[in-house]
Amino acid sequence: MSKPYSKYDPPETRFWARVEIPDNADDCWLWVGGTYSIGYGAMMINYKHIGAHRFSYQLHCGPIPKGMFVCHHCDNPACVNPKHLFLGTPRDNMRDKMRKGRGGIVSVPHPSGEDHYKSKLTSVQVHEIRHLHATSGFTYKELADKYGVTTSSIHGIVTWKSWRDEDSPPQKWPGKSRITPDDVRAIRAEYATGKVLFKDLAERYNMCPTHISRIVKRRTWSHID
Repeated sequence: MSKPYSKYDPPETRFWARVEIPDNADDCWLWVGGTYSIGYGAMMINYKHIGAHRFSYQLHCGPIPKGMFVCHHCDNPACVNPKHLFLGTPRDNMRDKMRKGRGGIVSVPHPSGEDHYKSKLTSVQVHEIRHLHATSGFTYKELADKYGVTTSSIHGIVTWKSWRDEDSPPQKWPGKSRITPDDVRAIRAEYATGKVLFKDLAERYNMCPTHISRIVKRRTWSHID
């Protein structure tokens, strides 16, 4: 159970308040705070999300080079023990997942994913995109530029609306949309191209056109660049 803390406390204080260290300090240190959908601990620092395991690595081992993953020897996403963490490239991380049997894509009767004739990505790159967005603070635009696709494609991948496989979370029934700062940036960037209308974006993000208009005109989410 996490210990009491204030959102105004320094990041280190908030970090330790949500870490459980076992009697044997060489075992996994478990993050008991909020998590991303894929199980990694989540922190908010200077209004930006960061993986708890990445913060732990920075706290104990130093800066993380841009684009590098913090991987787990223990294969436990909730673990923040620095002894269990190591740096790796996106490809190193994917090879580690494949070696541990967590990287397969389900085959389907009709061409899909990288087998589709219009596909610009591979299944390995899709896993990289989701991991980078969840743990490394990459925005939709940065990922779109990095992989040569549109922000809409990145949004579909990150939200599991495209490239679904056996690890996909269950799809939700339509309801009230909960958008992220990256969604806000993507909405503004797409509208700025002049190729989409408020109603198009509203349908894509499960919102009303009025709300999209307020986001684009910065009447809401005005603190997001």
